[in-house]
Amino acid sequence: MKKLIFFIICIVFMVVTYLILTDEITSTKYAGALSVEEIVELNPNADYFELDGGVYIRVEWADKKSLTLGDKVGEIKSGMANKLPDGTIIYSAAERSDILIAIFNGKEKRYIPAMGE
Repeated sequence: MKKLIFFIICIVFMVVTYLILTDEITSTKYAGALSVEEIVELNPNADYFELDGGVYIRVEWADKKSLTLGDKVGEIKSGMANKLPDGTIIYSAAERSDILIAIFNGKEKRYIPAMGE
């Protein structure tokens, strides 16, 4: 009987070890930088744009931060954004490197990198 219990414990240990090593237990579906497809899957109405290989999403909490425009980092061109018009200028925020500011038609919107858990 002791051998059977020991055998079962060994099998369970090996299975758990395998799952951990292959990230089957520890990974989440949305980890790290998110793609446009993942953003749309999570929120079909998300306001996002692509810039320099990254995807940025609009977050309302950033609108409440007191920020000033930093350097120009880009301009929206066809196919880069779903809600910003072509020609929108993108700036960094002088106070925070993780927030980008889009300016168009006198309006300002703030975006952060789209990251999973």
